[in-house]
Amino acid sequence: MRWRRKLKKIVLHGLLAVGAALIWLGPSTDSQLPASASAADSDANDGFVTAKESGPEAGRKPPFDLADRTRIDAGKVLYMRTCAGYCHGGDGAGGRAPSFKNRDDLDPVCAYKTIVNGRVASDVMPVFGHTFSADQVWELVAYLKFLGNKKD
Repeated sequence: MRWRRKLKKIVLHGLLAVGAALIWLGPSTDSQLPASASAADSDANDGFVTAKESGPEAGRKPPFDLADRTRIDAGKVLYMRTCAGYCHGGDGAGGRAPSFKNRDDLDPVCAYKTIVNGRVASDVMPVFGHTFSADQVWELVAYLKFLGNKKD
């Protein structure tokens, strides 16, 4: 029975790694980037700085108001492309991963660090720190906070 759990974890890790790689390597054009992103944020540009490369200060506090509707909308675009399909659901209600709906306990700094560094515990979260810029991670956090404050 233990070997089945181990096999499940190995398969899940593999699927998550492949999914994250496909997201990271997938086509990215300026027309697909959220409104707050610019050509400088594109991974086709040599100047692209990921969240992990932006230094330890990047995750200490948001560089903008997390209630900014433009940032929330940009975060939703990223969320729908990366988080919704397999793990957290399109409406944030969870499924294979935790729900974000009706949660006022979401710590923004903890959410930022989890998105950047991933997590391997009872649940698995792929690493997105090399996929998104620090601002994009904070936009995801803004959208998660929005989902958490949304009451059904």
